[in-house]
Amino acid sequence: MNSHVSASGQAYVGHQTGVHIGDVLHGASFYSTMSGDPPERRQEVAQAHLDGGNPREAEEILRTLFKERHLTTERAYLFVLSVLSGRSFVEITASLSDEIHHAMRITGHHSRDRWCEALDVIDVLIRYAHSEYDEETVAQDLAAALKQFSELDEKRQNEIDRHLGQILSGAVQERITGKRKYQVAEARMGGDRVRRAWKFFEADPRPPMKWLAPPIRAAATEWRDAVLGSAALALAIVCIPLAGVTVGAVAGVGIIAAGGSLALRYATVNQTSVRHTESLRAMYWPQPYWHQQETEFGKLVDQCFRNGEVGGLSAITAGHREYLKQRLHQQYIDYRVHPSELKWLIMWHAARIARQHYYPTAAPPNAPQTTSFRTIGLIVWGVGLATLLLSGQFLPFLLAVGSWWGIRGIARIAALAPAQALLNHDADLLLAEEQAEYQRWRHVLADRPSDAEMARWLALDKAFLRDDALQRANLRERDLVTHVVLTERAPFARKSRVSDGPSRYEAYMVYVFLLTQYGMRTARTHLYLPTGDTRNEHRQMFTYDAVASVSVVEKGVRVFLADGSPSIDNRSDRVFQLTLLNGECVAEVREKSRVSINNRYVEDDEQGATSAAFTSGFDSALQVLEAVATEGRDWIVRDRERRQRWALNWCTSSDR
Repeated sequence: MNSHVSASGQAYVGHQTGVHIGDVLHGASFYSTMSGDPPERRQEVAQAHLDGGNPREAEEILRTLFKERHLTTERAYLFVLSVLSGRSFVEITASLSDEIHHAMRITGHHSRDRWCEALDVIDVLIRYAHSEYDEETVAQDLAAALKQFSELDEKRQNEIDRHLGQILSGAVQERITGKRKYQVAEARMGGDRVRRAWKFFEADPRPPMKWLAPPIRAAATEWRDAVLGSAALALAIVCIPLAGVTVGAVAGVGIIAAGGSLALRYATVNQTSVRHTESLRAMYWPQPYWHQQETEFGKLVDQCFRNGEVGGLSAITAGHREYLKQRLHQQYIDYRVHPSELKWLIMWHAARIARQHYYPTAAPPNAPQTTSFRTIGLIVWGVGLATLLLSGQFLPFLLAVGSWWGIRGIARIAALAPAQALLNHDADLLLAEEQAEYQRWRHVLADRPSDAEMARWLALDKAFLRDDALQRANLRERDLVTHVVLTERAPFARKSRVSDGPSRYEAYMVYVFLLTQYGMRTARTHLYLPTGDTRNEHRQMFTYDAVASVSVVEKGVRVFLADGSPSIDNRSDRVFQLTLLNGECVAEVREKSRVSINNRYVEDDEQGATSAAFTSGFDSALQVLEAVATEGRDWIVRDRERRQRWALNWCTSSDR
């Protein structure tokens, strides 16, 4: 049987914009420890790793605390959860079983508390699972286990249900989650998820800086006009005595001086406005040479304008986009600022343009009044010239005419300082508005969800999708031999993480494998994490005999110590493929780079690595699906044999 059910409509890939602008890294430090940290701090970090879906880190920290004899019942409980979390029964080796039982025995030397009770429940549930595989009569044991489980507080129930999912049998899961699974759909949307989850993928905002406009400089022609015009007026005054001093000549010079002064004063005011306008035009409508040297700031500016309703990348927004590109690059390039830290600033500018709210400017001078006084000054200046001419002062007249160029040149030069002051005032006003938006944006992000909340939402989504797949297939948990849930980053999904924590993605491709006695059912779904929406489901059903191969391709290098233990495990990429006999690839899941140094996995940021191994379920899935591909339908019999052997090891370890 090989049937397909696909959702209709266009494929959904979240915030696809054609440009991926880096990854967001939050500055939280609750995943970090330092040499000399007290046991309480290390336990807090281990708890954070466990809640965040990284149980192997939690396991190592708690194991170290045990070796140093920092023993408490709570740490024993957390250690047992971390060892069992994310592992199937075949991954719980005899050595790990011994460690678990040792941790449980430690609690016997302490007074009874809630942690001891939780450990008792874990022990009873696992013993039931083991005895079930030994085909013993366990109805009473199961009833007792369920009663003890129901008496725990809700948080302990959630933890046990979440971390022991790969260990407990379908029958146990069915009884445990019978009343709880209907709450998953509501719980996964709890914590005001829709309003808050998207904030996890926003970078910590960087405060704005004042943008100083380039200094305005006088052109050579303006200095030429000022010098030559002033010289012409001076020569005219000198020539008057040579031609004969008359009342008309003196009156003409006086009138010219009065009119020229008035014209110069208001011409300066007018030129201040002109200079100011020219500088704004040059600033907000620069030449589009920036396209020749596009930067990450430039890509983000185009992305924000493309996403916003501001005319996209049309000519309407070209000037403002070029202004922001040049400003941000020149202003922040030396401060190692990631473009995403200034996304809020770009979006704010885009929103202002969308509202046709242009940038703040100082109050311009009264243009009509300025023009009137300048015109009066020119008229008075002309009257003075006419007076000189009527008094017979022809040469001074000709020289005085040239003084007009002096008035114009001096006015433009004198306007430099006040125009620059206006630009600086503009910058102060703009900075004040940007600061207000910065504070508003910080307030918006103040309730950003923690990494543990993101991990919990993802875990609930996976449980919900598994339950949904069961319901669609008309199956119960007891019908399952086992199940596998894999996740990988969806195309174009944004990535974010806290320092030293696992990566979280805005959207996931979720693969659910339901393995029953008769065959396998798969479901692939696009999950948009901020809202919990799922789209474009693709389901398939086939028998085990239809599985042709399960392949895993790994790239990287492993370095071993003298005792054979791995020192460095640097696998740059792993690709899992499940292929049917007809050649169809049912599932292809990629796990990006991860580096293990002395058994501690870290992110390889230089290669854009992820911690998918901790949150995707990759390793556990490989063991199950490889067995299916290798053994065919007989894998169920082999699986039962493996479980029985493991049950024997568990009981043997418990008796020691």
